[in-house]
Amino acid sequence: MVLREPCAAGGRDPADIEVTHLGTVSAIADPIPHYAGLAEAGVQTAIVNLPGETTAADVAALATLISAFAN
Repeated sequence: MVLREPCAAGGRDPADIEVTHLGTVSAIADPIPHYAGLAEAGVQTAIVNLPGETTAADVAALATLISAFAN
């Protein structure tokens, strides 16, 4: 993770920093494996963009993605 070295240099614990990711869901053909990989890499919060005119179907697809990672 990119944060480890700068945190060590500054005397900070990397666990104290929330790791986020900003992405566009519609640009990813199969988003569940993509976001699973991000989670495995340490991303704790994914912020997603739904570009253009968002439809009910777009929101429903996003709900499916969210439910795949619900605890």
